[in-house]
Amino acid sequence: IECKEKISQEDVNSQDKKIKHNVSTSPTQSKTADPYAPPAVSGSCEVITTVQAATTWPEAKDMLLKEICTDSINIHPIKRCTKCSNCRDCKKNYLPDQARQKDQVEIVKRSLTFKDGKYTAVYPYNGLLSQLETNEAPCMRMMRSLEMKLQKEGLTKAFNENVADFMARGVIRWTSDVPGIQDLQKSYIPLTYALRAGADTTTKLRICGNSSFKSRSGVSLNDCMLDGPSYLNSVQGILLRFRVSNQVALGDIRHCYHKISSGPKDTSLRRIFIRPEGMGVETSPWREACFTTVSFGDVLGGATATAAIEDCGERFIKSVTARKAVQDSIYMDDLMLAGEEKIEKMIGEVDRGLKRGNFVVKEWIKTGDNSDTKFLSYQYHAASDTFSARAKINWSPKKRGIRQAADCKSLAEVKDMAEIYGLTKRSVASILMGTCHDPLGIFLPYVNNLKIIYRDICRNGTEWDKPIDENMKARVLEALSFFVGIENVQFQRKAIFPEAKKVTFKFYFDGSLQAIGVSV
Repeated sequence: IECKEKISQEDVNSQDKKIKHNVSTSPTQSKTADPYAPPAVSGSCEVITTVQAATTWPEAKDMLLKEICTDSINIHPIKRCTKCSNCRDCKKNYLPDQARQKDQVEIVKRSLTFKDGKYTAVYPYNGLLSQLETNEAPCMRMMRSLEMKLQKEGLTKAFNENVADFMARGVIRWTSDVPGIQDLQKSYIPLTYALRAGADTTTKLRICGNSSFKSRSGVSLNDCMLDGPSYLNSVQGILLRFRVSNQVALGDIRHCYHKISSGPKDTSLRRIFIRPEGMGVETSPWREACFTTVSFGDVLGGATATAAIEDCGERFIKSVTARKAVQDSIYMDDLMLAGEEKIEKMIGEVDRGLKRGNFVVKEWIKTGDNSDTKFLSYQYHAASDTFSARAKINWSPKKRGIRQAADCKSLAEVKDMAEIYGLTKRSVASILMGTCHDPLGIFLPYVNNLKIIYRDICRNGTEWDKPIDENMKARVLEALSFFVGIENVQFQRKAIFPEAKKVTFKFYFDGSLQAIGVSV
């Protein structure tokens, strides 16, 4: 291995492994090829032969998914950015490479214990923990300020109801009732809240602890924790399995994070102030409480919950197919089970296994049920086994994550919003990014219209908050008209059918002066 700079023997061994990996992946690839290049596809003929030689559809499907699954295709395990050139001073160094990711996953797994039917997590900390301040006085000031804000916004009742729910479920407890934390290092965090809008939203206001709060030292509790690992499964991989399976079942785990208890140290480091009789009751003195479970505001909350669910599957779900379905197709607290037949049996196995780990799925919606449910960025219509996109046309100002105006449902409402709030370069960027999240690319032609318009606005040198000209405004409104009623356009979920004797992928390519398009 040749290089211009002197590198350690450990780096040499690492490079050697990378080259061997690429060579073994692609037999025809030259040994002098770039070790950071993605594997070549010269083995595609072997893949086709192998898939055709499969005797059953599940066998062929598994082989096909292994080759085309977007969980791994064209993604080299040691790249941190799309233009990786093995920089000595990597600006993306905070992103885990393969070895670091594996180490962090093992650390999180070791931090979990299972006893008496429940998981307990002990967060791993770094050297910054000694610099973490108590933050008692700043947090008290913030809670008083939060109380006034809640009263001003008319949200005191909803906030108090959330706190009462947390106390009833043991998410928050009075510190005097928690044994073993009196002599431990203490730190306080403020409570915060987020608002959610929508007819299908069950909880309009949600509270959580702000573990990212920092004061004079510039160190927050989250800064003191392990900075990884990356724990979310690939959305594209999950959607691929969603589209090739004969049947699917969708569900989400109720209060997923709160099902995992926290150790004494973590509990002592997440102390809070609340009024026993509720916010807004000035005669009720402030009292000290603490989080006794994993919280949504913890940087390791998601990774810990995912590790616990995976461990629960290993312990209590005997079926390899059902266990793999849970581990590969969970996204946050959303689950997808995919099977060829008898999906009810798989649901029963997963339900029983998760309950033994104290995880409860709210409701399962499976293929054929007379019900609709959200699934990642789409709406799944189980009765007809179809799905549709969920567009959201709204660029009015936000407050606590909520748009001030209602979403536009007609072209007339879109035009009215343009008159009220105007259209600037900034708002067009917001429209482009927020109107329709479509990882499957079903509606990319419509989204590309907005991309081309935004590119033209940028080329004109328009300032961020200056209104765009009338010609651009007309183009934006015309592009948005295609998204009105888009939720009524439904697509068949299954793209590959078990009864097919042959599966053919067709690629269509075309280009113009504006853009280049590829369709599969």
